[in-house]
Amino acid sequence: MRSILGVLKMKLIAGIDPGMITAVAAVDIESGFYQTYSKRGLAFTEICDYLVTLGESIIVSVDTMHAPDTVKRVAAAFNARLYYPKRDLYIGEKKRITDGTDIKNDHERDALAAALHAKSFFSPLFSKIDNTLEAKSLVHLSADIKELLVKRETGNIEQAIKLLMGEDRQEIKIVPRLIGTKKILELRRTIENLEKEKLAMEKKVEILEKENEKLRKPVHWDESIAMRNLRKSLASLVSEKRGIEKEYTLYKDLSARYEILGEGADIKNKIILFRDGMDIAKIEKLGPKAIISDKFLDTSIPLINPGRIKIQKIGNLFAVEKDEIANALGKESFIEWLSQYKEMRRNEA
Repeated sequence: MRSILGVLKMKLIAGIDPGMITAVAAVDIESGFYQTYSKRGLAFTEICDYLVTLGESIIVSVDTMHAPDTVKRVAAAFNARLYYPKRDLYIGEKKRITDGTDIKNDHERDALAAALHAKSFFSPLFSKIDNTLEAKSLVHLSADIKELLVKRETGNIEQAIKLLMGEDRQEIKIVPRLIGTKKILELRRTIENLEKEKLAMEKKVEILEKENEKLRKPVHWDESIAMRNLRKSLASLVSEKRGIEKEYTLYKDLSARYEILGEGADIKNKIILFRDGMDIAKIEKLGPKAIISDKFLDTSIPLINPGRIKIQKIGNLFAVEKDEIANALGKESFIEWLSQYKEMRRNEA
């Protein structure tokens, strides 16, 4: 089985230049890789989706001394360090920083300059980490050590090494956050869509209430029929509005604690429950994050022992607590389950 550590991607510094035309830049902390993108009316979710496809953003930066709200929201979504210079960068500085790079417009230049300026600021720390790890023959921990220190999750390099390594100093203990980040962004998009539906429904209700008020005046018989129909429509919309609000609240609560199981064709990057008759080849093409199964399946998708989790039904959704999922995906849990499965097959034979 492919290890969950195999999905880890680049650690990035994201530079963002918000505005009518928003630009995003991504710079790898370990190499010279960079990429830029710009679009008129680029939404918050589109910015996050773009960055997720490239790697894990550990720093989000701007070229001004005050970070706009959009940039703060992106940093919060990735649990990233927010970086901004002590003063606004001059145009000449940004041109010098990005000299020789492939950019399409001034917006991409500003976003890339922000990311490269942040990389320069953290360069002394990164060099110190690389020198220390090279002396200890632990260069493979470089990206994760840098992330821990940048985010201030540990106080120094030695503490970060102890956090990442087991006692035999052979196996990395950290689990990538990229999968969790994608799930959070997916739930954020669901919540935003529900908020839009809620606002639209409130406007409809407001219009119908105004119409209802007009119809309360003395009316002829045919007008009273229209009024009754209008009241029925109003009651139906109010009921629908309450349903949307209830679903919206449910998703907000679930996003903090639970992993929602995927169903049908909607299983990309989700955890699914394997049932008899399912075609594992078709499932792999749909790209689930993990499979809950009491059988050992011939697949590279991570498997979860159903005996180590509790599937709960919440409303119309099936979910599992995130802590249980994290424990069940651990290497030791899988090895234990595989041993039990082999023993069961021997007994059957």
